[in-house]
Amino acid sequence: MDEGRTLFIRGINARGVWERSLISSGLDGSSTSTNEYEPQVRTVVTADSEPVEAEAWWEDHGRSHISWMRGVSKYGGGDFESKRHLENNGKVLVCESVFHPQDKTRQEVRLTWKFSRRGATL
Repeated sequence: MDEGRTLFIRGINARGVWERSLISSGLDGSSTSTNEYEPQVRTVVTADSEPVEAEAWWEDHGRSHISWMRGVSKYGGGDFESKRHLENNGKVLVCESVFHPQDKTRQEVRLTWKFSRRGATL
């Protein structure tokens, strides 16, 4: 396949179904793999239907997926940072998200999402 370079996510929430593919820039250097870090900034569409610049990479020897979505105009403007990892033997994807507001007088907003794998028995 593509050695984990693409992370495809399909989510269902109150706004409906959304899909996103994040292209990884590579590894953080904590692995002896031959994959090298090379920034891959791409345009993606947020769950709010807003096009933003995104970059993603793997950390912790490929166990944590990190992404940044920069240039969000909603919510007063800012950037989204997300850290993802699997729990419960791969049945649950945990996504810890932080919104970093452009206005530094505003506080960051943190939210943790948990997504169960389709058909998984928890």
